[in-house]
Amino acid sequence: MPLKDVFKKFVSSVSAAAVLFSCCFNFVFADGLTGLFDPGFNYSCKAFYMENIDTSTVVVDLNSKQRLYPASVTKLTTALLAVEAIERGDISLDDEVTAIYDDFNDMVPDGSTAAISRGETLTVEQLLYCMMVASANEACNILSRYISGSTAAFVGEMNRRVTELGCIDTNYINPHGLHSESHYSCAYDVAIIFKEAIKHEFLRTLMSTKEYTFSTNLRESYTVRTGNYLLDDSRCTIQDGYTYEYEYLLGGKTGNTSAAGACLASYAEKDGKTYVCVALGGERESKYTTNYAMKDTRESYIWAFSSLSERAIVDTSQKVAEVPVSLSFDSEFVSVLPAQEITALIPNDYDVSLFAYKFNLPDNLVAPISKGDVIGSMDVVFDGEVLGSVDLIADRDIERSVTLDIVDKFEKFVGTWWFWAIIGILAALLIIYIVIAIIVNTRRHRTRRRNSTSYRRGVSRRGRRFK
Repeated sequence: MPLKDVFKKFVSSVSAAAVLFSCCFNFVFADGLTGLFDPGFNYSCKAFYMENIDTSTVVVDLNSKQRLYPASVTKLTTALLAVEAIERGDISLDDEVTAIYDDFNDMVPDGSTAAISRGETLTVEQLLYCMMVASANEACNILSRYISGSTAAFVGEMNRRVTELGCIDTNYINPHGLHSESHYSCAYDVAIIFKEAIKHEFLRTLMSTKEYTFSTNLRESYTVRTGNYLLDDSRCTIQDGYTYEYEYLLGGKTGNTSAAGACLASYAEKDGKTYVCVALGGERESKYTTNYAMKDTRESYIWAFSSLSERAIVDTSQKVAEVPVSLSFDSEFVSVLPAQEITALIPNDYDVSLFAYKFNLPDNLVAPISKGDVIGSMDVVFDGEVLGSVDLIADRDIERSVTLDIVDKFEKFVGTWWFWAIIGILAALLIIYIVIAIIVNTRRHRTRRRNSTSYRRGVSRRGRRFK
């Protein structure tokens, strides 16, 4: 047994129990996490995406990468490019633009409009309100032509910008969203665009506006009103008895064509939590029947705000593991704590102990150790995916024992090759010394024997002469 273990023998039983606890605690496997986020109802839309943007947590993902027709949700990108042009100083909100014949080439009789006429002059600001509040298709053509010189050039800029944002399932053919087989997007991409759009204050204002009144060279006064019934359902034409208006909605952009169905991109905030929702392909027979994009969105907001919360899944006061420590009489183990808290958006009734924890710790530590020293790390795992990683720190100071340190250094010294080389040399020298001593002693003994024999012979001769 090593000498230092003799000094620590009295704590061996406690050590064994501590090691067993530490080894058993290193991996806690989560169970039953499939379908952690369950709104509790079936979606009627073809695709639905919902994200808590405070934590970047996706709570609903229904066919979010499926390419679908976005209808007037397209106008989010059109407005984004216009606002970015304003912020760069390329154009101004006060710039006046006159509608021309070509701006109405691709209009359809039943499309959304602000009743703008050829020869009518509006400011850039008025065009943006017409586009985002009334969803006026002609306003998109007028504004895009003004910004880029032609609608086609502007559409090219739209595609370039969304690609730059990371959208890979989006392609625009026009700036308004009227149907084209090659004009498509997906709920995931729309969410990317929407999150970029709400970074701009004026776009947030546009999407939250319920009605807007303006005048032009051809009209003394004209008012456009939102078709987003979650924002204002006072003029709702739907006759299904459902209350669409949602008090926590901050804004959004609607879309609707026979090919695309009902669409809505929006965001809402309550109690400091903000969610983005994108609904595409909602069934809708007419303006008098249920708008499932709006209904699915409202029900999702109600569920998320009432059932989900950001909760601590790693507590900085919790001792999560122990690591063996050598060269100390203070303790054979040091407990480790998370250096910081890790939180996650989860259902209010979910048991946080079901998360998995993977520890990355050394097999052994050598004293001294100071409180707060980083000992290792811990991964928090959910459904096979690492949610986050946190450093693990020592919970107290552990001093080094002088006695154990000396013993340890002696044991290390004894264990070196050159120590045994010296021992070998000394042993060889000792053997040589012994051999030499034996030889010398043998020779001396022989000399004494010869001398003794010679003496006895001399005495004998003298005795014979005396006779």
